Amino acid sequence: MNKAKKLFFYTLLLFAFFPIIPNKIKGLPVIMLFFIAVFLFFSKKKYSFNFKKVLFYSSLYLLYLLSLLFTTNFNGVDKTLTTRLSILAFPLIFGLSNTSIKTITQKQIRIFLSTYFLVSIIYCGLIVVYFYQVWFFSNIENINLFYAHLTYEMWGINQHPIYASIFIAIAVLSGLKLVYLSNSKSYKLIIITGLILQFIMLLFLARKSIILALGLASVIYLYYYFKNKKQKKYLFAILVVISIMFLLAPVTQKRFKEVFNIHSYSKIETTNSTSIRFAIYKCVIENIKEKPIFGHGIGDVKTELDKCYSKTSSILLKNKYNSHNQYLSVWLSNGIFGIIIFLIFLGSNFKRAFEQKNLLSISLLIFFCVVMLFENILERQSGVILFSLVINLFAFITMENSKNRINFDKLI
Repeated sequence: MNKAKKLFFYTLLLFAFFPIIPNKIKGLPVIMLFFIAVFLFFSKKKYSFNFKKVLFYSSLYLLYLLSLLFTTNFNGVDKTLTTRLSILAFPLIFGLSNTSIKTITQKQIRIFLSTYFLVSIIYCGLIVVYFYQVWFFSNIENINLFYAHLTYEMWGINQHPIYASIFIAIAVLSGLKLVYLSNSKSYKLIIITGLILQFIMLLFLARKSIILALGLASVIYLYYYFKNKKQKKYLFAILVVISIMFLLAPVTQKRFKEVFNIHSYSKIETTNSTSIRFAIYKCVIENIKEKPIFGHGIGDVKTELDKCYSKTSSILLKNKYNSHNQYLSVWLSNGIFGIIIFLIFLGSNFKRAFEQKNLLSISLLIFFCVVMLFENILERQSGVILFSLVINLFAFITMENSKNRINFDKLI
């Protein structure tokens, strides 16, 4: 049994390599972990399965299945449900394995976070190498063309800048945790250097929503990390320096200026992401108003949005944009009852995190919740796997010798 438990952790550790796992096989660690969880469950003489908890944490996927009752277009629904399968898979994985594995040691947490942090730095380095390769050998002159190469042609990793930024931002929050956990000044210095490198990469990728979400999550984390007023003044000084860096960085400067440009809300331009999002949200709200109670059903959402796009702009129709807001997307497919259940789900996770005084869990939840205001992360494999892993890991597994709660004084 101990070997099986170690195998479960080593398979879980595969998710620490998530940023550099090729896009086509990103779901492989989920499948491996599921079969190990099944083995752990049936290797016990007495079965114990928390059905209510598993049902609650897989509720969003069950809502998607329920929305099929209101769907008229089933073309591509199988692919849609398969992409979001992690929402159901992880509650089952941790529900099954929870029979044998209820705790995780502090050492294992350090190993996982350190590995993920290191892999994220390697990923940043690979992006830099790829950038110079594309720049010199493809003769591109537009940074947006490089982002396109990054999305579709980067050695099989093929990650959109938004999701690349999400991976790196999570590593930054993990790094903040590692700084506190370490007693070695030299190790702390290495981590801080890594944080700076990842921060520079986030500036280069220039995703407004990710930078905003990470900024808010980091501020809250550091505010509670620093204990006295003097330390909080240092935090304020750090924030001022970071803000100046954002203002001086040409790529991010351009993207943030879009938000305050009045033309962004009157004319749709391919190079202005703010104008595109504003037009998308108008179509999304228009469709929600048509069926606010039960929604359009998961299969009809894209069709209904495309109908509105065809009347609004050829740019929107050509690119077949999703709602770019996870909350509105749930409302579109599942109606008012769906969005209420989803908000209750998120609220209960915040409640648990605050009760456990788990600052890392709180900051990650804040990060995801802010990102979901701008991105449909639960509808892309790269986003839904990470979100589901984080949510269910903290929900089902506690720290060793913590008496069902994480020791705030030692770990945060």
